[in-house]
Amino acid sequence: MEKDKTSLRGFFMETAAAYINFTNSGGTNLREFMRQELEQAGVYHGDNALNDAIKEIEATFSQIDDNYREIQDYKNRGRSVSRWLEEKISKLQSVYTPQDMSEVPKIIHQSMDKATTELVQDAEFIEGPIQLEQPTSYIFEDLNKKAVSQSIYRSIGQNMALDLANEDSDQPNYVEGHPAAGVFKDYITSNLGESSPAETTARTIVTTSAIKAAEAGFKPLVGKSPSEIATMVDNGLTRIKIGYKIANGELNVPDAIEYSVDRAAARAEVLVSEACRKTGRFIGEKVGSVIGSAFGPVGKLVGGTVGKFVGDIVGQQIGERANTGVRKVAEVAKEVCREAWNGVKATASKAWNGIKSFFGFGR
Repeated sequence: MEKDKTSLRGFFMETAAAYINFTNSGGTNLREFMRQELEQAGVYHGDNALNDAIKEIEATFSQIDDNYREIQDYKNRGRSVSRWLEEKISKLQSVYTPQDMSEVPKIIHQSMDKATTELVQDAEFIEGPIQLEQPTSYIFEDLNKKAVSQSIYRSIGQNMALDLANEDSDQPNYVEGHPAAGVFKDYITSNLGESSPAETTARTIVTTSAIKAAEAGFKPLVGKSPSEIATMVDNGLTRIKIGYKIANGELNVPDAIEYSVDRAAARAEVLVSEACRKTGRFIGEKVGSVIGSAFGPVGKLVGGTVGKFVGDIVGQQIGERANTGVRKVAEVAKEVCREAWNGVKATASKAWNGIKSFFGFGR
């Protein structure tokens, strides 16, 4: 795995430098930059496949942003994130499974719980197995819609707390004077939750790197769709950015965790919707697969690795500050997860109550 991560780092540094060469030659179109890089790497053979992949990546990031803004609007109006999930699931159900009132929420919830269980198995700070609750019924109608949606939101929150707690143990390998350092400094220092040219550029470089690495045999990403890879990149970029904001005094840990959970809910909806769009129907196995890859150990590994590389490329001064914030989040998330689960074989609802009470959110 270390060899694989070194390979991914090489693609990241190489692609970041290629972007600077592209702009120095007068290039300004990010889509054209991605196209050139992927064509040279022999990825997505044929114009149609390449165009479709690039469009899928762009649409994934755009929808994550739109979803996040919708979630904030819901919260500003006194409505809950679980209510937002309820409305999204209802829409999917009406389009893809109108005759089955339980399949969509059941697959989403059980797939997220499976991913969380796999993260727990990797978490040395949690003793033994945990008991994840199942709703009495997944039938998505009447008052049960609310109960099931709350269960799904709890599952996303628990998953994200574990993801943040499982910090990368690799030591920083700061690069001083990389030509693309300024690009990622601009991204890290830009406003949280607001789209910006710096964010779009960072996403393009990192996603292009990840796809090239997958084509070259980076095992965790082999066979992953463009939307799966884009959601993992979003997680990694989010991680290092909130780290910098915390260390810089712009954000506290509870707000950082809440931001991460909201962002995770936004990503989950995109993955499910995109899987359905591609097949034209709701296929439980496919939906379970994409949730498992993005929110399980692979997603954690890729997200953590992406965040680390961005911290490295900006150099020690900014990188160490960002990594300090990342470690602070990990320490707090780890302690809360440990208190919520250890020694009592707690159910998911009890664990989530402990987590949200500590951080002061969880609507």
